[in-house]
Amino acid sequence: MRVLVTGAFGFIGTAVGRRLALAGHDVVAVTSRPLDTAPAPLFPCRVVRADLRDEERVRAVLADARPDVVCHLAGLGKVRESFEHPEDYHAVNAGGTKTLLDALTATATGSRFVFASSVAVYGVPERQPVTEDAPLLPTSPYGESKVAAEQAIETAARSRAIGAVCLRIFNAAGAVAGVADTDLSRVIPKALAVAAGQAGLVAVNGDGSAVRDFVHVDDVASAFLLAMENGCRPGRATA
Repeated sequence: MRVLVTGAFGFIGTAVGRRLALAGHDVVAVTSRPLDTAPAPLFPCRVVRADLRDEERVRAVLADARPDVVCHLAGLGKVRESFEHPEDYHAVNAGGTKTLLDALTATATGSRFVFASSVAVYGVPERQPVTEDAPLLPTSPYGESKVAAEQAIETAARSRAIGAVCLRIFNAAGAVAGVADTDLSRVIPKALAVAAGQAGLVAVNGDGSAVRDFVHVDDVASAFLLAMENGCRPGRATA
């Protein structure tokens, strides 16, 4: 299948693009960066530039690529930063998703859509382990933007224009093809930087009693592959 991957040069996007290419799919990588400054792809793909807030450009990319599947990973992803710039997070994460969906439904029907959502949609769950039917009670603008994006996807699926899966990713970690998470606001990259002598200490938020689940980024990529090949039935959105 031909798969359009947004955010294809990010930490998770690189893993997803690589996994899809290894499985024999034809990958079209979308980046918002100027093409002459984008990193060299680590997997076979065609690279195109588009800002997801520019519907005319997004429509042109979709009309040219004619993807069977869209894997949507582009967006802003820092919880603390979202409190400082809530409008940006809504515009990019929710607005960008809506623009992509509008362009997709205007140029094709029956397409499969897999979205990188987040555990942040649950806020602070009362029950553990967290299940898919737990209430969506986000406590940050980031989480709110992901809920809004999921709602836009569900609306598009109800029109039977797409079949969709929203993957609510927990804390992705690890590396593939030498690409690791470099965000030092996250505990594993910061701990590795301290171990390498590149940072002085690991600051712990709160009282240190928090418990987190981590998932390897290549397992996230495998979930995208499974979702797009098996889980996207037109007229249905699954989270």
